[in-house]
Amino acid sequence: MAQSTRQSEMEAPPAESEPLVRTEAGVRNLASAVEHILKQRDIEQLNLVAMSWGGSVANAYTAGKRQSRKARARRAPLVLKGPVPVDASGRLGSCRKVPFMDFRAGLLSAAPRAARSSLIPAGGFQLWANISLATDPQGN
Repeated sequence: MAQSTRQSEMEAPPAESEPLVRTEAGVRNLASAVEHILKQRDIEQLNLVAMSWGGSVANAYTAGKRQSRKARARRAPLVLKGPVPVDASGRLGSCRKVPFMDFRAGLLSAAPRAARSSLIPAGGFQLWANISLATDPQGN
């Protein structure tokens, strides 16, 4: 399986570089990936499941008539109650590094307390983490 390249800026502290990718570039990258998958699988359409910034990229990609015939975006929104626990002020760095296994707690902290235990099926987060870490062992 081909792996994506890792940009050198990801090896430095995020504050030392500008954001690595803007939404427009994400849409172009997603378009390339969709075309590759369609060709490799010999299929005409696929479903995209995306969350967070990936949801914005997937929705922007599928907004065009030509693209919407190739892929449908299924966005996995967060169920939020109160302010989102992300600091959006100040200069953006190259990326935002979150310790991989801490991501679950951060994700659930934005959900209503009563819903937290039912949002992620038992073993689901660990399965996702294992698959994700297999593609990026450094986890960032």
